[in-house]
Amino acid sequence: MLDQSIKSLPVCPQRIARFFFTLTMKENTNTVLLGNRLVLVPYAAKHVPKYHEWMSDADLRDLTASEPLSLEEEYEMQKTWQKDEDKLTFIILSRHPEDGLPILDGHTPGAHISPEDPRVESLQMVGDVNLFFKGDRLAVAHETTANEDDEFEVEIEIMIAEKPFRRKGFALESLLLLLTYAAGQWSPFVPADQEGFDSIPSHLPLRPYLNYIREAQSSRSLIKIVTPSRLVSRISDSNEPSIRLFEKLGFRVVRKVEVFHEVEMRWCKAPRSS
Repeated sequence: MLDQSIKSLPVCPQRIARFFFTLTMKENTNTVLLGNRLVLVPYAAKHVPKYHEWMSDADLRDLTASEPLSLEEEYEMQKTWQKDEDKLTFIILSRHPEDGLPILDGHTPGAHISPEDPRVESLQMVGDVNLFFKGDRLAVAHETTANEDDEFEVEIEIMIAEKPFRRKGFALESLLLLLTYAAGQWSPFVPADQEGFDSIPSHLPLRPYLNYIREAQSSRSLIKIVTPSRLVSRISDSNEPSIRLFEKLGFRVVRKVEVFHEVEMRWCKAPRSS
């Protein structure tokens, strides 16, 4: 039920639409996305010290095109990102066999998990994954644009900061969890051959988690705007592992930006099985 302050808003459809869209854009505040090997939680103040430690590494700053910040500035940045309607950020936590969190197998029902759950808070931070909304998302959300070619895009970024967790499938799983949540589907990002998802054995344990996110957690506001054809990633042209990672999800290099030493990758089609 709307409180009195909301009821007193002037009757302006565009203003009301923007108000509700703002609410839904922040709905990941209490969202935990459970995966087979990891958990995604919203970026909170308690994560800042570790994040600041990561970003003290010059190599990581170079890979993420980030500027060095003081710890105080990092806390302010976290507050800004938490309120920014154009950013959707999750911290990646590594699961372990004794974490006590649900193990989904397609028959076990999922359950709501709070970001403050002690089982979650005990897990190790390993990186972050983000969506950035660029363009008039309000018009897109309310279908007032002519078509999907209008100037709106969703940029996706991922960072596995802890070196022991790199090249072990954490980045791929994180991206699949986030994309399923935001786009309401996972099928465009896995091989589209006859066997489909089952053609990649390493994906099989993840499937029940993706199905649960798609059916019970996918964001109704986001699925209107996070369509595969709007997805883009910009990656350093020397970062071959990241380029290969996005190719596994169906992205292809569409442009090279020499001045920034980066490539622009866009989702084109479901990836081929290897």
